[in-house]
Amino acid sequence: TYDSAGRLTGLPDEALYGGIDRRRLGLAPVELENFHGFLFVRLKASAGPSVAQMLAPLSGEIAAHRFGSLRPLGRVTERVREA
Repeated sequence: TYDSAGRLTGLPDEALYGGIDRRRLGLAPVELENFHGFLFVRLKASAGPSVAQMLAPLSGEIAAHRFGSLRPLGRVTERVREA
């Protein structure tokens, strides 16, 4: 279990791991960008232009679809048939 700052706060059956150092196993920070309702994660901070900068020529066309205002209508479940 991790807290909102990414620190490891709990581990099932922690005793089985032999004195694990939780401080070394926190989550790494990432950059998050919302572009017209789509979330983009950048694992390496400031590694070049943002998504908005890269897609600027298409921004108007993408905005026309209003993806950011879409909401889920329900759950979709599919069964895989055996061949």
